[in-house]
Amino acid sequence: HDAALRKFQDAFRLDPELVQIQWVLSDYYTWAGEYDKALPFLETLKQDFVTLAPVMIGYVGANFAMAGRKDDALEMLAHLLKRAETEYIPGSALALLYAGLQDYDEVMVWLEVAYEQRDITLLWLKVEPWYQKLHDDPRFKDLVARMKFPEALRTPSD
Repeated sequence: HDAALRKFQDAFRLDPELVQIQWVLSDYYTWAGEYDKALPFLETLKQDFVTLAPVMIGYVGANFAMAGRKDDALEMLAHLLKRAETEYIPGSALALLYAGLQDYDEVMVWLEVAYEQRDITLLWLKVEPWYQKLHDDPRFKDLVARMKFPEALRTPSD
């Protein structure tokens, strides 16, 4: 982890405007519980969040929620739900945000939408940390089974 963090910090120094690096660093620091380090990146990403890809908005909103900034997460959620009325929004974007808000029933609703959409981000369904708390949920297990992951990707609990 430390070597990867150093590489991302180096990349940030080379191009501090690159949103993907800002997002990765915010995600890293959020999961490490270092919210004081995550929030500056999240604040920068939020300044113009409507231009971000929907899935990135989902991650940023989830990170805000985890960092205790629920109002920021809810603002991003409202934005995505409004956009979903008139354009394609991957279900995973909303599932991520609801995971950050710890509303696991809504996470499952939007993961089902993502499944119906054939959302490519479901390839990481089993390893995405935001869904870790759902691994014992029968609905999640059913979704994983329907994904028909190859044997090499199965874990002993499958």
